[in-house]
Amino acid sequence: MDSLSAAPGLEMVRTCDPLPALVKPNPLPASLPNSVLGTDFDALMRRALDTRSYADVVAVLPVAEWLYVDWAARAGEPESWPPTAKHSERIRLHNNPQYNNWVNLLREEFDAVEPAEAVIRAKGVATSKEAVRLERPLFDSAMAAR
Repeated sequence: MDSLSAAPGLEMVRTCDPLPALVKPNPLPASLPNSVLGTDFDALMRRALDTRSYADVVAVLPVAEWLYVDWAARAGEPESWPPTAKHSERIRLHNNPQYNNWVNLLREEFDAVEPAEAVIRAKGVATSKEAVRLERPLFDSAMAAR
């Protein structure tokens, strides 16, 4: 079992498992700052969860995760990372073989569950494009604030 599946509170869900078994995340704590952009992305993810459709969930989740892999990979080697623990740990969290494997799995799942019906496939593509539209400015604003 890899470290991601063994992490407390995480369950591995096979594609044949029913989605109603998934637990919805709690709202963000009030103490955490959250922009309108973050709220919109959170709402999109919750709408995907509400459908109980695995395909809808994997149309959203890889967008954010893949963006962080790309960002962390650009940080270079650990000796070039920022010296502050909160910044270097954020890079390490998103730049390691286990996380990269997780993101690759999400990408493979997105490709694997592509619906045969054009209308349903178009809905998945539209959901994924909406995730990109919402996540990119959120990511850009976070990077501009540092």
